[in-house]
Amino acid sequence: MELKLHPDLKEPLKKLCDDPKTTTIVLSGSDRSVLDENFGEYKMWLAAEHGMFLRFTKEDWMTTMPESLNMDWVDSVKVPY
Repeated sequence: MELKLHPDLKEPLKKLCDDPKTTTIVLSGSDRSVLDENFGEYKMWLAAEHGMFLRFTKEDWMTTMPESLNMDWVDSVKVPY
C-alpha cells in the first residue's frame, strides 16, 4: 500500500507550516523515505519510524537512539503465548 498525502491537504498544510507562530510536527511509524516524499516540501519537523529518526526541513536525518544503549535485555524477553 502506497502512503500519499491527500491533495486537498496540501494547501492548508502549507499555510499552517508557513505560519511563524506555529511549529508543525509529523510523527509517523513510516520509513523516512515515505515522510520525505509526502512532507519534504513543507517547513516542519518530521519524526519517522516511531520517533527513531528526526529532521527539520531539508536537513539531515538524525537518530534518537543513544550510541551507548545497552540492548542486552532483549534476548531475555519471552513471548507471552
